[in-house]
Amino acid sequence: LLNWNYNFVSLQKELRRTLDVMSREIRESSPQSPGGILPVTVTPGVNRFSFQIPAAISGNTVTAWTPISYALTPDNRVTRTVNNGAPIAMGSDVQSLTFVYPLNSLTAPRTVQIQINGQRTALKRTVTATLTGEVTLRNP
Repeated sequence: LLNWNYNFVSLQKELRRTLDVMSREIRESSPQSPGGILPVTVTPGVNRFSFQIPAAISGNTVTAWTPISYALTPDNRVTRTVNNGAPIAMGSDVQSLTFVYPLNSLTAPRTVQIQINGQRTALKRTVTATLTGEVTLRNP
C-alpha cells in the first residue's frame, strides 16, 4: 500500500508539473498570432498543440513571435519544441494528452482545455491519474 501511495503521488506530481508548465506558456498565446493556434490529432495517442507567444513588443504591437509546440510521443513522454528545434522531454508516463480549442466558441472562445492522463506500474501494481486544466489566452 505504501508503494502504491508513493507511486500515485509521484505520478500526480509529474502530471501537475507538466500541466502547469504548458498552461503558463499557452496563456501567453493569442488567436491572432501568425499561424493561429492549432490543436492537431495526428494519430490516436499522438496529439500536438502548436501556438506562438510574443517574443518582442514595440509599444502595443508584437513585432516577433516564438513558435512552440507540445506533443505526446509514442514512448509516453510529453515534449516541448521551440522554433522547430529539437524536442525536449517535459514529462513521462503520459498515456494521453488532449487539447480542446476553443473550448466553446460562444462562451469560451479563447479558452484551451488540457487533459493529461498518466499511468505507472511498479511492483505489479498500476496507478493511474488524470488532470484537467483550462487556460484562457491572455492576449487578444
